[in-house]
Parts: sequence; structure tokens; C-alpha cells
Amino acid sequence: MLTAKLAGHTEPVSALTQSLQSSIIASASEDSTVRIWDMTTLQTTKILYPPTPQSSPTTKVDSCSDDDECDGPVAISFAANSPNLIFAAVGSSLVLGDLRLNGASNSWQQLFSASENINKISVHSNELHVGLADDSGSVYVLETAKIPYKPYRKIRKVHTNIATSVCFRPKKSWEIWSGSMDYSVIQWDYSRGSVLNHYQHDPLVQPNLAADNPFAQGLNPPFVYDTAFNSMGNTFIAALGDGSIDWMHWPTTKSQSRSTRKTKQAQYIQERLVGPHAWSVTSVSFENGNDKPNMFVSGCIDGSVALWNLQNATNGFTTDELETHAPKSVNSVKMPYKVNTVMMLESTNESKAVVAVGGTAKHKAKHAMDAFAIDLVSLAY
Repeated sequence: MLTAKLAGHTEPVSALTQSLQSSIIASASEDSTVRIWDMTTLQTTKILYPPTPQSSPTTKVDSCSDDDECDGPVAISFAANSPNLIFAAVGSSLVLGDLRLNGASNSWQQLFSASENINKISVHSNELHVGLADDSGSVYVLETAKIPYKPYRKIRKVHTNIATSVCFRPKKSWEIWSGSMDYSVIQWDYSRGSVLNHYQHDPLVQPNLAADNPFAQGLNPPFVYDTAFNSMGNTFIAALGDGSIDWMHWPTTKSQSRSTRKTKQAQYIQERLVGPHAWSVTSVSFENGNDKPNMFVSGCIDGSVALWNLQNATNGFTTDELETHAPKSVNSVKMPYKVNTVMMLESTNESKAVVAVGGTAKHKAKHAMDAFAIDLVSLAY
């Protein structure tokens, strides 16, 4: 159910992020702005203009690899413990914005230049490190002690295609995970720059890809578009191009079963989740800061946004019980546009969530400021 709209952007919304310290969210758009929103009033409190290669002769920001793709910030993230600071990726540059400063150019600092365009930013909870994924397939972990940022340790290139996503694992000091268009997710120990596990995804043929579905294809490659951990670090999800979601869970109680795979670190359970999405899943999200997460949300190119129930997927179980314990899609809504990004804002109780959705298709609007609104959607089960 649509509950509200955050109107202001004049081009597609590419990314959303939430401040853990306040009721503030930020959105990035192809209109080359980052908007700060107060969720208590549903109003824009500040508009930031991250520097682009063409924005100012005095602003030193590296050029985009492809000018056609340099339409604004594609990734943003608030600093973990500093609600006035926000990171943005513009082309191959990582920049830092300060909400306390006024003026378009004075608000931003150049931090680091990747080898190619940056697709994702992840900030460690201790703010000592920032992770990046770029078009070359490289994964970076940067030290934040001094500007400009320097790589903490060189991570050898393993991905053979674009690195689309990166996320630090909560409760694991030295783990960072990355996803790529080479169909893989890689688990890294970045203190050593080494690979702990390499998870490869095989294509699935989805039964819900009906011939009359305009988004349907016979076989969609399982590109990894997005990744996320819950706040406890024991559940991982990856958005895949074949319409499925890779779900991995490390039970809090040990399970001696053949459904539980054993690694050097711990036992885990893995399942490919299918159902509500008929094409590529572009975004997945847990609720930030929830120590007992029992749901997550996902968004798809076909416009579908789904809520998944995790209540039965928290403890160890046997192979025979996997079908009943694995996460289930319990509610979904269809947006009239391609969904680029979803973010779970809050779960008001154990069975209801409020989700922010940003996409690409233009709304029917009387004013340009309403054309690419962020929709707030309530989903329940």
C-alpha cells in the first residue's frame, strides 16, 4: 500500500541510504543531486550537489570512464557514527559531503580515485574503513584516518566482470563480501587480502517467466546486482539477475544435517529464493540497526517490491524441514516503473514494514518536481 511520496528529484533515483543516528534518509539521482529528507516531516531539508568532472574548474574530480553513464552519484552511504557526513560515488571518484556546510562546492572533499567507475560504497561500523566496488571488478578497502584515503591492503583482483556490490559483515571484524556480474559472490578476509570463499551461481529457469510478461526472458543470467547482511551478520542475501535471491544463514544452534554446509569458519544453510520477481532483482535491504530482524525486502526491474518472512529461518533445521523454514515471500506490490533501489525504513511490528522505493520511469505529474518521487510503501503479512 502506497502511504506517501517524497517529491523533488527531476531524474531517476539511483540510490537510497539511511542515517542510523536520526530519522534522516538520503537519495541520489541522475539529476546530479543528493537530497536529504526528514522522515518526520517527509520534506527535503538539504540539497547537495556532488562535484562532477564538468561542475567546476576548481573541483578536482576524476573523469567518468563513460560520459553517458556519468549522470550523477550512483552510490551513497552515511558515515556510520557521524550523521552529518555522507559518502558519494561520482564516476571513479569517492567524495565526502558535510551537511553542516553551505554551498555546492564547499560541502565536498575528494577522498579516492578508483581505476574505473564506482558502483557501491560500504562503510564499516567503526568508520575506520570504507569498501568500494568498481567496473573493473576490483574491490577496495580504504583507510579513513587521513585524506586522501589510501588502500588498507591490496586485495588481488578475483572478479572477472564488473563488481556491482560490496558490504562489510557485521560482527566479523575483517570480513567484506562482494558481488559481480561474473555470477559470483566472494567472501574476503581483508586483513590479509585473501579469499575465504567463492560462491558461484548457476542460472535458473523461473516458472513464473510467462511468455506474455514483457520483462520475461527464457533464461536470465544470475548477475549479482546487490548484497546485504542483517545487523547480526548471520544472514546474507544477494539480488540476482535471474529473478532469484541467494539466501545464506548461519544458525545460532548447530544442526547436524546434510542441508548445513561446513566451511572453515562455520556451518551455514543456503537456498535460492524464487517467487515474486519475474526479472532481474536489483536491490535487497534489511532494516538498519534491528538486532532481531525477521524480514527483508527486495525490488525488481519488473516493478515488483516484495516482503520476505524470516521468522522460521532463525535456527538450525534438517534437510526435510528446509522447505518450511526457508524465507517466504509473504507480500508484494507492483510499482509502475523499473525499481532501482529499495530500503526498509522500519518494521512497525513483527509483521509490517515501511519501504522506500526509487526507480527510473517517470510518474504522471503536473510538476517536474513530482516526476521522480520516492514512494513510501507499507507491506504486511
